[in-house]
Amino acid sequence: MSEYIDIKTAFGLIKQEFDRNNNQTGLQTLKTRLDNMAQSVRYLTMSLHGHEIHNEEMNMTIHRELNHLNAKLVNEIQALHKEIMNLTNIESADINRLEAILSVHQTNLTTLESEMAIFQQIHLQNVSNS
Repeated sequence: MSEYIDIKTAFGLIKQEFDRNNNQTGLQTLKTRLDNMAQSVRYLTMSLHGHEIHNEEMNMTIHRELNHLNAKLVNEIQALHKEIMNLTNIESADINRLEAILSVHQTNLTTLESEMAIFQQIHLQNVSNS
């Protein structure tokens, strides 16, 4: 930014010198100042170009890192999804196994209740017969 202020100041000085000196020495001074200004403009242009290249490289680095992190996130989500599916399958299998065991126990309980009813009838008949 100071380079731009220097350029503006240099133009003001050139105008003053031109007004004071309208001879060969004054023109040489003007030419020197113009050359200095041109060099400052070249420096600023190169500096700006360098900053643009640096910013572009930084943006590319950030872009690559974000892509890398997104890929890792996708992999982690896929792994988590597989784990959830495995746990869901295991849980479903456990539920089915427990339902089968419960069904067997209910059948056994029903059978025992039927046998107890038969034994009670036999016992009541034996008590009535005695």
